[in-house]
Amino acid sequence: MAGSDARDPVDSTGPVDPLRRRVRLGALHDLYGALLTPRQRRLMELCLFDDLSLGEIAAEAGVTRQAVHDVLERAGAVLERYEGRLGLLAERERRDGMLSQLAGLLEAGAAGGAAALQRARELVALLAEDRPATRGRPPEREAL
Repeated sequence: MAGSDARDPVDSTGPVDPLRRRVRLGALHDLYGALLTPRQRRLMELCLFDDLSLGEIAAEAGVTRQAVHDVLERAGAVLERYEGRLGLLAERERRDGMLSQLAGLLEAGAAGGAAALQRARELVALLAEDRPATRGRPPEREAL
């Protein structure tokens, strides 16, 4: 898997940045992994977190490499569909960006002046008013 033609085992739609894809799938798995079937979840964990190859996963699961590949592709697509419908990862990334800005403003302290203090207040207000109503509850499972 070298060069710009590298394809991720979980997404064969085209050239990808394998590390970025793996990090994204790990984050999606953290958010929505409980909604996968036990088999999909286990194979994703072996691929993403134990860093096993398709062959190693196949040997452990007692199936072919192709079967592992197919399960990983389907599981990745399911995770992406949940994200498309619920947007929890996008929301987390948006909040992380605001928290980063806020941390930078606090780092600047008094040197930032009144404008920095006002921006910090705005960010805190946005974070406080924009809390998801479902916090602490997993998303409901629906047929995909």
